[in-house]
Amino acid sequence: MNIANTPDELDDFLENVINISSFKLEETNFLSQTDWNFKDGALSHRTGGFFDVIGIEDSSKKEHLLLYQPQSALTGLAICVHQGEIYVLLQARIEPGNSGIGQYGPTIQSTPANYLALHGGNKTSLLKLFYGYSSQAKPLSSSMQLDLGERYFQKSKWHNFVLVKHLFETENYMKWVSLNTIKKRLFNDNYLNADLRSLLAVFNWDKLLPKYTINKSYRFDNVILNTLLTNRNLSTIDYRIKPLERLKDWRITDDSIISDKQGNILVKLYHTHTSNNIREVAAWNQPLMLAQSRGLVSLSIRKVNQNIECLLSINKEIGIENNYLVTTSSIVNPGEPNIELSLSHDEIVLHEFIQSDEGGRFYKHESLYRIILIGRDIKINKNQLWIPLLGLKQILGMSNIASFQLRCISSALLFHMNKTL
Repeated sequence: MNIANTPDELDDFLENVINISSFKLEETNFLSQTDWNFKDGALSHRTGGFFDVIGIEDSSKKEHLLLYQPQSALTGLAICVHQGEIYVLLQARIEPGNSGIGQYGPTIQSTPANYLALHGGNKTSLLKLFYGYSSQAKPLSSSMQLDLGERYFQKSKWHNFVLVKHLFETENYMKWVSLNTIKKRLFNDNYLNADLRSLLAVFNWDKLLPKYTINKSYRFDNVILNTLLTNRNLSTIDYRIKPLERLKDWRITDDSIISDKQGNILVKLYHTHTSNNIREVAAWNQPLMLAQSRGLVSLSIRKVNQNIECLLSINKEIGIENNYLVTTSSIVNPGEPNIELSLSHDEIVLHEFIQSDEGGRFYKHESLYRIILIGRDIKINKNQLWIPLLGLKQILGMSNIASFQLRCISSALLFHMNKTL
């Protein structure tokens, strides 16, 4: 049985999968391949699937280079309660843009291009557990979640959770892991991938255990949702899709799309090869978006009568439908100017970790995530609100409300939000 009983076993398994993958990533150019071509103002795959690289001009005339993938990615966790402990099925996932090559991902993480086999490759393992009826699985929860709104154009992820009766044998790149083992690796850099962190954050794990009781005294404060909906209702469709060759701030070279004004963000073409049967295909070409500097994501928290409150913001992102979402206290995206401010004497970094974004679309596109405990009253912006931890938990479970970064950093509060674990 593929079970990792200790953090060390989890480490060894990931290292072994990376070693046997014989993974190679090489820069290539547009003329040396036929998979990706410039057509109709975008960089697109010959099948019309996967994703496109497009240009967007916003109302201020600022140009953005974004990834367009309107089909929702299918992401899911298979869960089993075994001997009183919650286990999840993870895969050691090799991605071309991963920092560290391999990171642990959820049971399934697949775009329609992959699970429909547009590339003619292997079938997506365990697809039927999440994408059809299976007598082996009980569907628990499903939600749509926003992707990175400054990097994607109107893309969501489909998060799914299923409960299975027994631990079962599976692929040689997968492991059953208890949440208590994952707890010991929550703050490792580039270890659990961003999709896995998102799934860990949005699910109500308390409901799986018999000692769970409903908190009838808590009443959700609608202020943050009312503010979000007001902003969304007032938003306008004030952007236009602009052909890549007509962008003024960006130019196409033999092997990349680059900008003289936004030089910290670019798209380059790569050839990827892996010798082990851990991906749908063994070799492929694809563009990846790069960031030349690391982002910074901060979530400020405070204690009020021994209860945790989180400082959330309502921000605008160009790639989000209706523009607005609920996010962390502050965000500097990878590639943006990042002046790291020193902390005052009554601010303490409780947790921090470095996390790269999805390795199938980005190359070492990383952010430093920080949870900061504040020991004093601070002045907050008009777009910010203090929310109890239970309120955060409810927001995370709603569809298309919370930013990817908020879900990612909230995984660090998994055991605070779910008291029965």
